[in-house]
Amino acid sequence: MNQRATANAPVDPSHETHPEWEDGRSSGSRIKVHRREEQAPLTTRQVAELLGCGVKTVHNWVADGRIPHFRTPGRHLRFRAEDVAEFMRRSGFPVPDELSCRCPLLLVAADAQAALLGLPRGAISLENPLDALVMCPSHRPLMVVVVAQQMQGVDLKAFRAAIERACEDCRVVWVGEPPSDAQGYETLELLDPGSLAALLRVRRRDRPIP
Repeated sequence: MNQRATANAPVDPSHETHPEWEDGRSSGSRIKVHRREEQAPLTTRQVAELLGCGVKTVHNWVADGRIPHFRTPGRHLRFRAEDVAEFMRRSGFPVPDELSCRCPLLLVAADAQAALLGLPRGAISLENPLDALVMCPSHRPLMVVVVAQQMQGVDLKAFRAAIERACEDCRVVWVGEPPSDAQGYETLELLDPGSLAALLRVRRRDRPIP
């Protein structure tokens, strides 16, 4: 398996090393998180449009303490995206991908290859597939893409099952010639910026992006 010692390696300023791995508990591979810009607070009208209800209904939920909020200096209501997403989950509303703050892509590939792909904001790239299994439950990626060269010696059936337990709507994509035990993986012959963009056009198995 391709791993690289990075203790003294310079860090690319366009990435950040995930703090969970700075104390040496990882397998030695560097994990790169492509920074996601903080989402602006939502207005009452924006929340109402997301939920398909009237502004008055949102005000009633605020008065009942059902949805976290804060007020601007001008006393206007504002809502954090993650609070609205959690309210929608609790109330049975489908949460839009752009509001869910989920990782759009977890890529298992060599650093040199990942650097050429133009990964989206919030994506995570790493070299060790075992690190991917550790990160899936907390980051709940919409898609996991694995490059064949990084998967040597990995039980592919168990790997895919572990990802689907962590996030059942996650797509798992195999790049390269698929071995016989890669059943259940979507397959992609070649990973480049164009093919990755096409993959990201359908981020969930049940939700095409128009």
